[in-house]
Amino acid sequence: MFVSKKESDRVNQISRAVSLACEADGYLAACRRAKRSPTAEEKKVIDEAEALREQIIQVDAFETLANNNHRGEWMRATWSATPISNAAKQSASH
Repeated sequence: MFVSKKESDRVNQISRAVSLACEADGYLAACRRAKRSPTAEEKKVIDEAEALREQIIQVDAFETLANNNHRGEWMRATWSATPISNAAKQSASH
């Protein structure tokens, strides 16, 4: 799979984040086992992984949606449900 070298590219970010998250998880697990705080180097990796995670999960904001009613025509149901009569229920079960 192609991964761009641009740090702003989403696939690049995800690729880096997976590696960093695995490394940070190892550091956090080691800290929990040893009942200690992360070293400065470990903390740097943990913080970098967290910052990248936050950057990746941000939702894009679209100015055009800011002032629109989000319950317009496109939100109406395209189906309808009609109650089944008792006679239809009985004939369907036999």
